Amino acid sequence: MDTVRLQAGQLEVTTIRGAEAVAAEGAAIRALADAVPGTPVTSRWPWIAASIIKPAPGTEPWLVALHSDDELVGAAVLLDDRTGSVRRTTLAGTAEEHRGGLLALTPEVGAHLGAAVADALLSELREFTIGPVPNCPAVSALLSCLPVGIVIDEVAVPVVHAATGLPVGISHGVARTLRKARNRMVADGVRPEITVTTDRGEITAMLPLLESISRDRDIAAGRVSPLDDPSGRRLWQRRMIALAGEGVLQLAALWLNGELAAFVLGVDDGAVYRVLGGRYVARWARYAPGRVLEAAVLDRVVESEQHVLLDWMVDVASETLIARNGVDPLLVIRGRT
Repeated sequence: MDTVRLQAGQLEVTTIRGAEAVAAEGAAIRALADAVPGTPVTSRWPWIAASIIKPAPGTEPWLVALHSDDELVGAAVLLDDRTGSVRRTTLAGTAEEHRGGLLALTPEVGAHLGAAVADALLSELREFTIGPVPNCPAVSALLSCLPVGIVIDEVAVPVVHAATGLPVGISHGVARTLRKARNRMVADGVRPEITVTTDRGEITAMLPLLESISRDRDIAAGRVSPLDDPSGRRLWQRRMIALAGEGVLQLAALWLNGELAAFVLGVDDGAVYRVLGGRYVARWARYAPGRVLEAAVLDRVVESEQHVLLDWMVDVASETLIARNGVDPLLVIRGRT
């Protein structure tokens, strides 16, 4: 562990390096994320811990932390990838372009945190990618402290606002696809059944099958699957098991004639339902199982008294989504020191 302590007003700024040292701060990071309103699941400790406690080979976790009277009030968890000729630094949790977070209890703490992260990034030679992150006081301070020459990409994550009477944004083409799929099921005598579970044991038992379906669909679509890489598979498994253990992971499944035809993994995150991903089985493509299941998940969110938003979680082309009626603007900050 390499710990450096500095003073910033009444705040103590600490940089902690190493998996064990960062993991030791897990309870404090969890409590801080819980105290910051609107922190998405991909910026919370159960998700982040999956890449910290057992980091990929050649990867070193580190933490920029701000304390006030021994209480953690600001934190940024980062990863250094040292496998290449140049060190590459990213925010923990942002693999597959999920939201990261610069966690700060107040805007004032956020300003100090952004400056502290900038100082840490500039302390050694590296390439860095910070984001996607929401534009907040911490990000504003980070940008103001970084040198000229950084690249800022704007990212728009699609969402569905579930307000009463507000159109959810289903296109005529998607609506037609859903009608055709249901008509074909009736004509072919195919029996659909949709199940939803948050049971840890049930979800864990299904993970190998869900992984196989995901890899097959990515290969068929000509995409590089993160699950092809052993480290990527382990990271995905640890994340899903962690979320299932927290009781927030939800597995929705469409069964056709008793066989799994499509699944959606989502997180019940308070007033927001966050879609982590889903795939369908190619042999059932005639019945558009992915669309049918997504429509059922969307209906559950819209009809729920709890949820006000469905979050698609990553920047996705609109034509691949069943519905959207808004976006969540984020930033990705790239540079080299």
